[in-house]
Parts: sequence; structure tokens; C-alpha cells
Amino acid sequence: MSKVHKPGKKRWMLWTRQGGVCPLCLRGIKWNAQLQDEKPTLDHIIPVSRGGSGQMTNLRVVHHVCNQRRANRLGEAHWADTPDLIARAFLGVTP
Repeated sequence: MSKVHKPGKKRWMLWTRQGGVCPLCLRGIKWNAQLQDEKPTLDHIIPVSRGGSGQMTNLRVVHHVCNQRRANRLGEAHWADTPDLIARAFLGVTP
């Protein structure tokens, strides 16, 4: 029997607030994702290293790969310049 991941209350509230969609790539987030890159992680909108807090207003749920790609940058402008990374991460292809 496989173990089903149950999100904590904070993650569940954030996921619900976002409508189950990753705000960085605009794809759905699945709690039971099998691939590491698709697994949900907490992301600080304003990174802690740049003075951000751990309060709910500064948190969101994103895919692991999206969080890694964003690193400690502010905003999401870097995604517009890298559609190939999104394609490789989710489709396994190079555009």
C-alpha cells in the first residue's frame, strides 16, 4: 500500500487559496506527485535572505523545480525568458 502525502494545515490553506495552481508555472499542483520536480514545496514570495517573513501573506505553494529555479530572486520575470526549462521539467522535451 502506497503512502499518501497529507499536507499540513498551513500548506493546505495556501494550496486552497491558490486554487491548486503553481503561481510560477501556472500548472496544477498534485499532493501525491511521484516526480521530485513536481512535488509541492513552500516558497517565500519575498525570500528570507532578502528580508521576507514566514507569515502566511509571504508564503505560497509551488512545484519543487519552480522553487529551485526561482532561488532567491524577486518576482517571476525570469520564467518568461526560460520556457525551455519549463518544457524540460514537465514534458521531458527540449523545445
